[in-house]
Amino acid sequence: MRLTLAIAAALIAGPVVLPQVAQAQDRPPAYTNAETCLRDRAPDAVAASNGAADAADFLLNYLCAEQVSYATAYENNSALIGAFESMSEFDSREYAEPVAVAEADNPADPSLPPPAVPAESDESFSMNPFEGLSVDPITGEIGSSDPDLPINSLLPMLSPFMGLQGGNGAGQPPLFLRVLAGELVLQQRR
Repeated sequence: MRLTLAIAAALIAGPVVLPQVAQAQDRPPAYTNAETCLRDRAPDAVAASNGAADAADFLLNYLCAEQVSYATAYENNSALIGAFESMSEFDSREYAEPVAVAEADNPADPSLPPPAVPAESDESFSMNPFEGLSVDPITGEIGSSDPDLPINSLLPMLSPFMGLQGGNGAGQPPLFLRVLAGELVLQQRR
């Protein structure tokens, strides 16, 4: 129940901001494709616009809209998956503590076999319902390589809330793309 409430709170609150990626080789194609489009199309945006702000907006929201939406989805959905995993990890630890205390308070009947409890190292058991989900590095969509995961049936219902293509909580592309668009427009106007 707590996990469900935490998920709902995360969806309502919006995505968490991810720290900037330190290494260029670690950057997903969603980011590099958007940056490449911005660089390639900046001259067109400046030629078609009257002012710098209009050119940057035209560049981000029209000329490179598809690539920018993929980068936005990647950023938002990566943050969302990270938040889900953190909440699940916290909930798992919280669940494990009361079970251990209850077992200590109520010793097992020695005539009965001990109940089967999955070991923490048992890879088939997981308290994380989001385990196995990943973010496509090109489109930013959340998906799974395992079609049998229970969460797969919920993804279509959750997608409107997950920022799959819709931008972050403020409806804007990632900050680093907005900064780049502004810098490119200024360079082209000089």
